[in-house]
Amino acid sequence: MKFLKDDFFHSLQSALERKDDDFVQKIIDDLIFILFDLREKEIDYLINKYYQF
Repeated sequence: MKFLKDDFFHSLQSALERKDDDFVQKIIDDLIFILFDLREKEIDYLINKYYQF
């Protein structure tokens, strides 16, 4: 996981230094997607754990 984090921040730093707005926007979009996906999985897990239908 640390490797992925380091690689991500290196990519973001490089894009910012190059002023590559499209790439920075793509990274931000990917992060938003990942965060929403993780949140959705967390909510599903909690619902299944505490509200067994």
